[in-house]
Amino acid sequence: MIRKALVLLLASTCLTATAHAAEPGDTRAGTIEVTVTYTGTAKWSRGGERGSVVHDRKLTYRMPVIGYYMGASGWKEIDDRLPPPIEGELPEQNVTEADIADLSSAMAAAEARCGDDEDCFVEALKGKAARMQAEGKITVPANMPKINAPDLTRFLVINPSDCAHATATASINDRYEGVRLDGGEGDAGLRPYAYSETGTVTHTGDHTGAHHCRFNAVVDTVAGTYSLFVPVTAPVETQRSDVEETARRYVTHSSSTVAPDSHTRWLDLKLPAGGKVMTGRRIIENIDNSDPENGAPLRAVIDWKLTLN
Repeated sequence: MIRKALVLLLASTCLTATAHAAEPGDTRAGTIEVTVTYTGTAKWSRGGERGSVVHDRKLTYRMPVIGYYMGASGWKEIDDRLPPPIEGELPEQNVTEADIADLSSAMAAAEARCGDDEDCFVEALKGKAARMQAEGKITVPANMPKINAPDLTRFLVINPSDCAHATATASINDRYEGVRLDGGEGDAGLRPYAYSETGTVTHTGDHTGAHHCRFNAVVDTVAGTYSLFVPVTAPVETQRSDVEETARRYVTHSSSTVAPDSHTRWLDLKLPAGGKVMTGRRIIENIDNSDPENGAPLRAVIDWKLTLN
């Protein structure tokens, strides 16, 4: 593949007077704001006991982001759509390993001499290509294969710009009530209970179990779309209202990000006019694929606002 690419480059310089490679564009700064509201209710009964739970949880984060223009998005689903570098067949060329090494040296010398001057670089290769063609080492096809030069400014790849200081606030305010079997032998009976489990925490950085720093977005400047990944998992230390008991809970029930975060990647959203402010909302039922025995399935309402300068 390397041999074909080098030979094709030489063959192309025999036919092309000049070539202009795209250069990465400037960076763009901005902010991402995310609010995720989780709600869920469930009732249960077993052996005369019964109860209900109401989940009321929230995750919010706002942090600066920065985008870099690149030739690929980093998302397999998107990059797999890009055209191959070469379309069409290239005739076999009479190029030896020594020729390849000589060509590589010539390219390195031309790059050192020309720097960022693309016209200079192409002119240097044209001379080398003409000599190799005269020696019968390369053959220019009658119908040149199509070269799909990468557009190095097509994708704006956006990530948090200051993760170490990025914060996310998570809160849990769950309520439980019902009747349960309580008491010792001769004194057992159904007794009512009611308590809340609450807690709020602000996470800074990406080392506390929260994953807001993994936010990622990609703007496709050619297709006029954007795609984004919105992390939705964070832990909270809660306190029960009826007993001196604390627990480490996650706003999505499970500490695993696999289940909830697999639902929060969206591709090919329409880029608004101007491409500066991108807002949206998604509603996901049972975001954690929870078993009702372990808590009420959670309904997540996810709102985002991505702003670029």
